[in-house]
Amino acid sequence: MDRTLLILTALLFAATAIAEEKSPRVPLSTARANAEGNKKLEEGLYEDAAALFRGEALRMPENGILQRNLAGALARAGLGEEALASYGQALRFAEGRKEQAKVYYDLANTLTLGGEFEAALDQYTRALMLTPEDMDIKHNMEFLQRMMQEQEQQQEQQEQSENSDENQEQKENENQNENSDQNQNQQQDQEQQQQDQSQQGEQEEQEQPQPQSSEEEQTMSEEDAQRLLDAMMEEEREFQEMRARQEIEEKDNVEKDW
Repeated sequence: MDRTLLILTALLFAATAIAEEKSPRVPLSTARANAEGNKKLEEGLYEDAAALFRGEALRMPENGILQRNLAGALARAGLGEEALASYGQALRFAEGRKEQAKVYYDLANTLTLGGEFEAALDQYTRALMLTPEDMDIKHNMEFLQRMMQEQEQQQEQQEQSENSDENQEQKENENQNENSDQNQNQQQDQEQQQQDQSQQGEQEEQEQPQPQSSEEEQTMSEEDAQRLLDAMMEEEREFQEMRARQEIEEKDNVEKDW
């Protein structure tokens, strides 16, 4: 069963009218079970104590003190759900204002140990309303309120720290993104410069004078070749004529010597 529902059930079991204080009549077996169970509690044998109280509570379920002792033993033994049910029974059969205040007080202590501070503070308040002169209740309430304030402050500090860490992480991510963008822009600039230099080199190569190979140049070359050939033939003809004259002169000289 849900813990909150059990608490509400326990409150519903409270008497609608508070009777005058009376000294309850306790059977001898119940008194003996309470005494033995309390001794087990002092020795730290919580489960054994709960077993004693439970056995007697089955015989005397209407005994509020026995039910309250059983609830306390169950809570110390770690059986919280069963303990809350026993607190409901204890409230149902509590005789008088003081007994009801004790049940609320014990229930508040159990809830405090379980970390249910808001619910525990509510039970302390109920106990104090029944017995406003009880200093133990006031002391526990003040202690619990300080714990709740400290817990709230720690939670606020933790949230501020987490927010600070998130902001720091966000700034680091933004710086990383900014550096990445700068590096990317620098890389793009370098690539653009390299591309511009490459295009400039290609343009300079295109602007350099290239060997002409037009049809007009080919025609001029053939004419020049023809003129060169004619000149060579003219030189050869003149050479041959000169050579012939030299041979005739040499022949005439030989004939004169004879």
